[in-house]
Amino acid sequence: MARKKREKPQREVTKRQLSRWQRQRKRQRIIFGLGIFIIVTVLGIVGTGWYFNQYQPLHQTVISVNDTKFNMDYYIKMLKFYGEGQPILPMYLLVDEVATIIQQNELIRQGTMELGISVSDKEVDEELKSHEPPFNDAHRDVVRSQLLISKLQDEYFEQEVPVYAEQRHIMAMFLESERQVAEVRARIEAGEEFADLAGELSLEIRSKEENGDLGWWPKDVLTILLGTSILEEYIFSSEVGVLSQPIYDEEIIKNVGYWLIKVLEKKEKTEMANVLGILLGNEEEARKVRAKLEAGEDFGELAEEFSEHEASKEDDGDLGWFAPGEAGLAFDEFIFNAEIELEVVGEPIFDDVIATEGGYWLVKVLERTEEPEEADVQVILLASEEEAQGVKDRLETDDDFGALAEELSQHDESKGNGGEVTGVTFDMMSSALSEFIFNAEVELGVVSEPIRDDTMVTKGGYWLIKVVAIEDNRRIEDSNRDLLKAESLNKWIEALWDDPNNKIEVYLDDEMRAWAIEKATRS
Repeated sequence: MARKKREKPQREVTKRQLSRWQRQRKRQRIIFGLGIFIIVTVLGIVGTGWYFNQYQPLHQTVISVNDTKFNMDYYIKMLKFYGEGQPILPMYLLVDEVATIIQQNELIRQGTMELGISVSDKEVDEELKSHEPPFNDAHRDVVRSQLLISKLQDEYFEQEVPVYAEQRHIMAMFLESERQVAEVRARIEAGEEFADLAGELSLEIRSKEENGDLGWWPKDVLTILLGTSILEEYIFSSEVGVLSQPIYDEEIIKNVGYWLIKVLEKKEKTEMANVLGILLGNEEEARKVRAKLEAGEDFGELAEEFSEHEASKEDDGDLGWFAPGEAGLAFDEFIFNAEIELEVVGEPIFDDVIATEGGYWLVKVLERTEEPEEADVQVILLASEEEAQGVKDRLETDDDFGALAEELSQHDESKGNGGEVTGVTFDMMSSALSEFIFNAEVELGVVSEPIRDDTMVTKGGYWLIKVVAIEDNRRIEDSNRDLLKAESLNKWIEALWDDPNNKIEVYLDDEMRAWAIEKATRS
């Protein structure tokens, strides 16, 4: 008969046990919750730091143009685009320029919208095929701006600039003074050809190369090219065939100048020698040390051990450079003797000039050279011989050289230093100047006659012009039309900047600029 299965008695949980389990579970929940809290707190701190140190600075507005805003992230991308591959220092030169580019690109975009001109994303994508990736919004905006400018010139300003206009055919040459213009006018009136004289004498490159024939010009083009309206004002008010009076142009640059020079001081050419030396107490000791040198021992070590001359003892025997007369006759006879080879240690040299306990030198010449002849001068550079002669006349009536140099000289160094230029050597200046400065017959303090120098650049001179022909409705050359369109574009952009209705704000400070440069150069 099978045994009856005995049931396992149920375990009764006491109130005390239940209470303990409940406390354990509560502690576990607290510990788990605390762990979650710590993790969340840490993540919050990290996230807050990231937000304030990275996210927020990148998304703050740094430039606004009317209703369009640009954040720091965009500004950094533009810095990278224009400064790619540059180290930090050159980037500092770009920070303001890039900010200006961002403003101008946006002004152009908004301005062209008002004219009904735009560039589609498809056009930008097509243009980007010829660019190197990666591309971002800043890169796309640069390309869009370039395409808008091309459309402005090819569509809008193509209609604004005429194809035909009144034009003048002119002959011109540029001369240095009124007196020279008067001389040239007299030669032309005597039968010499304008073209021949322009090719010979003109100081302006184009008129010289073209023998004075500058061709046909519509209004405004010469002003754009030369940066002055002086020529244009004359040629569009002159009759055909009339030779102009001298027309002064203070800004045009020419490759000629005239010097007035006064030599203040001269320093003769000087032979120099670089010497090692050891000073010994007597001839016998000197010969012993010389034998050590001939046996291959180091000069510097022996100088440090034996020399009684403080400088040579401390500097491995190096006595530096000497000119004749600086170290005594005994030294000079050895170190400047051309028959003594370099790096050879001579016989002991007795020296009764130097005050020491001894008096015998061992000397080795390392190098010989020649210091060139030098001069200290005062100079004034002037634009014409006529002007230079007038200043020389003033100097002869006791006007101050330095004051006139600061007032009139077109040589920057002399203008800012009372005319003085020091340490001039023969090869530092043109041959015309050097021949005067280093001429032994030129006395100190004497002002030269005007010296012509074709190697210098000066400003100012006189035009001589003749209008050869006039056409009221001549086709404008393509190159001149392109120049007029570019000028119209520039004026249109300037008008955008000057428009009081365009509100432009830049919020960048020095700290933000430095932060942007760091990000642009490291990312």
